[in-house]
Amino acid sequence: MDGHDKAQGGKSEKALSSLPKEEAHKVINAAGHKLSSESLQQLIESKGYRASQMDALSEFRKSPLQQACWKGNLSSIQYLLEQVGCDANVYSKQTFSYGKTAIFFALTQSRREVVKYLLSRQDVNVSIVNNKGQSVLSLAASHNMPVELLHSIQSKEESDLSKWWNFRETHSDNLEYGDLDPRFLDRPLRDTDVVTEYAVNPTTKKSRKGGFQRRNPEAAKEWQRHRQQIKQGKTQTTKRELANTLSTEKQQVIGRGWMILSGRSSNSDMELLEAIIAILEQSDGLRKPWLSDMANRLLVMGYDYNQVSRLTLTSSDQDEYDPMTRSNNNGRTTSLFLKLLTKLQGDDKLEDQKETRHSSNHQKVTKVKGTATTIDSASFKVWSKLGSQLQHLSISSLEQEAATDGRKHLVLPNTISSIALVNDYQGLLIMWKRLLTLANDDEETLILAMDSEWTTADTNHGGSSETLRLSTLQLAFCDPSDEAPVSVYILDLLVGSDENGEGGSFRSLAQKLVHWMIFGSSQHSDASSTSLSRDHPNMCLLGFAIHYDLRILRDFCDPSKGRPTGANNYRSQIIDLQLLLRERRDSQFPSKQMRGLKDCTKLFSSWELSKDEQRSDWSERPLSQSQVQYAALDAAILLFLLAEEYRSND
Repeated sequence: MDGHDKAQGGKSEKALSSLPKEEAHKVINAAGHKLSSESLQQLIESKGYRASQMDALSEFRKSPLQQACWKGNLSSIQYLLEQVGCDANVYSKQTFSYGKTAIFFALTQSRREVVKYLLSRQDVNVSIVNNKGQSVLSLAASHNMPVELLHSIQSKEESDLSKWWNFRETHSDNLEYGDLDPRFLDRPLRDTDVVTEYAVNPTTKKSRKGGFQRRNPEAAKEWQRHRQQIKQGKTQTTKRELANTLSTEKQQVIGRGWMILSGRSSNSDMELLEAIIAILEQSDGLRKPWLSDMANRLLVMGYDYNQVSRLTLTSSDQDEYDPMTRSNNNGRTTSLFLKLLTKLQGDDKLEDQKETRHSSNHQKVTKVKGTATTIDSASFKVWSKLGSQLQHLSISSLEQEAATDGRKHLVLPNTISSIALVNDYQGLLIMWKRLLTLANDDEETLILAMDSEWTTADTNHGGSSETLRLSTLQLAFCDPSDEAPVSVYILDLLVGSDENGEGGSFRSLAQKLVHWMIFGSSQHSDASSTSLSRDHPNMCLLGFAIHYDLRILRDFCDPSKGRPTGANNYRSQIIDLQLLLRERRDSQFPSKQMRGLKDCTKLFSSWELSKDEQRSDWSERPLSQSQVQYAALDAAILLFLLAEEYRSND
């Protein structure tokens, strides 16, 4: 039981015992009345129910306030908060709603007026992540809340000095969901993930139907089977048992284990190893690929293969204290531990994994060969040299006049940049040759900042099947021979002409360019592009959360053929600015949380990076002027941020 549970748990049981089940149902149903709050008020006042009794119902079902925010009317919500005194931050402990407070239930029904009212109250906490990994902000973004409400949530997050409540970390149900907050993602990103500023795998009203079954097919089948048995009177299996085959006791042990691992600095190596073994043993038996999820979560927390394998050496002095020896379950624990190390190494097809023993019978794992699957910013020792090339750039030059509404947004003025929209073959060829000239310069490395915008395309003729389609590719760089400090090209990949020109169509040439950018050479070859096919090591690709863009660009190169997927197949010099800032600014990234581009910009400027156009329709043509400016700035800002980080290092 965590601190929040303790705060609620003691009074909950006592208050709940004084409210019979029948009466609890009556007051909850009254709170959910859509038209009037009169019946709710009469019931509460006639019975003399207290706020603590109302709040305590969240232990097993929705509380009256949560029900009112979910289905009831605004007057009932105001009555419960302002007159009865219910706690707006009491959270649900139901299996599929653990950690949800009143505002979560309002968001899931897209109730704008209710959300607006709750945000206007000082006592409403929005710094909460439920056990699915969703936050108030990520749900608001995917449930059609207007931009001003998203800004209100962000402002409350920043002004709230209390610690985040992260129930995904302490009470995870080990299942997959959408609308995840990218700042608290407990696994590495996958090629199939769709990422926006506010959410990983954002859902729509249409995609939410059947979403749980698509993400958790095995659990959904099990649940359906047991539901059928319940109807036939053959079983009394609960939802909790269906969603997760682990008992409450096992889940609590796992929760404590993750808590210990999250506080590595205050725990010994022995305690960390004990925690890992406890999670392994208690998770054994789950009907899902839990071991991969565990390895991913450890990697996100900063535990790699070497760190975890090193923990086994701590107990080499005293057998009786060795947790691996003490609870080996006939070798099962060791087997699970070895499999975990294999997952951490990133090679699921390892054929030759052997275990050796010290003379004292302590088990040790041989180092395995694997291929890195992430682009690690710490491995780029040249970042400082690159930053020095950009020291003439200052983010203060983007701080122009405030908007008419008083908001201070960064802009990319004409005096700082030249912006060109490219949508024909000749324009693209000229641009690429310019990049090659800079990449062949032996004096300085070409730092090519890259960003992309995409849209969804219907692949099922009006059905529910959609795929991502690259809309624009933005490239920003510094050319010493140009008057403007920064040059930006925006490749319009939807409008680009398909007329045959020198060596092929616009799209074909764009595919060659993209392949050269991300892999170091062009997989296509023809007479006109021989000089363009060579690798140019004197070029660095700079991106932010670049894995998302690389996946889209990789598919754009050739969606019909097999292609390299490992990070080692990419160009040798790629810098992910998001990872670089996280690694270098430990104190400003608590628990190694990933920050968005907007938040990272705030590290260097009090002016705001507007993301208003991010949710605009990038399939519409022609692009609006505000879309062009937004796209150009999102690429160019990376050069300014790298320059500012270099100066802060100085």
